[in-house]
Amino acid sequence: MIIKKIVRMKTFEKKKESMISASEIAQYHYCSVSWYLQRHGFRPNSETLNIGKKEHVKLGEVIDDILRYRKKSKLLTKTGGILIIIAIIIFLIKEILIEGIL
Repeated sequence: MIIKKIVRMKTFEKKKESMISASEIAQYHYCSVSWYLQRHGFRPNSETLNIGKKEHVKLGEVIDDILRYRKKSKLLTKTGGILIIIAIIIFLIKEILIEGIL
């Protein structure tokens, strides 16, 4: 009887270790490294936690810069395309006018 109880408790502990809670999913979404470390028994101290927060801020700034540059790149590409179309139209108009004169 006691052995069965011990086996059931160990089985439950294994199942509990393999279960992931909603808060763990949120933590993983925020920072997968932090989730992994806590899942494997590492507890952050305040110094490393502060370093991690600073790195997250830096990474956020880099991502913001990338998005800003991507937006500028799309705008410049569209502007370049419009200028090429205008140049082609001007060229064709000149050709028509020159041939019409000759």
